[in-house]
Amino acid sequence: MIRRRRIKISVRRHRASEQVADRVRRLTTKLKTNQPLSIYSLFHGGGILDKALHSGGLERAGIKSQVDVAVEMNSRYMDVSIDRHPELFSESTIFIEGKIQDVWLGGDLPHADILVCGLPCTGASKAGRTKKTNSPKLRTTRTRALCSIISSIGLGVVTLVRCFWRMYQS
Repeated sequence: MIRRRRIKISVRRHRASEQVADRVRRLTTKLKTNQPLSIYSLFHGGGILDKALHSGGLERAGIKSQVDVAVEMNSRYMDVSIDRHPELFSESTIFIEGKIQDVWLGGDLPHADILVCGLPCTGASKAGRTKKTNSPKLRTTRTRALCSIISSIGLGVVTLVRCFWRMYQS
């Protein structure tokens, strides 16, 4: 505290700094005690990106993980993921079928350590462009929803993957 000319100035740690310290502490504790890292999966699709992260990276490094929340608009893709990749989930996993714009991940949900986003690539295909599934308005709405979710759930790691299928078309 600094006092000058009857003016009192208090300097405190910003709330964001405390949130960062909490995230680092939570992640470090889980890694040291071999607890599974909590994964939130948005645009989950068939779970291929989650499977790659779980089996291809974290598991090989000796780090346990589980998907605590999976969000996918199309139930067919979610069903395939549940059937083909049961090791990703636990009995307490929350499955949400709906548009990302309509999802609220606040309240009593556990803190996420990792956010996995397999951003939709349907707009990169000719069929997707024909159906107008990747219009600027829709991209803006999705981006706002994603930013809102990222800021609200206190993440340690964010993984975003975007399909660039268009680049490889002849």
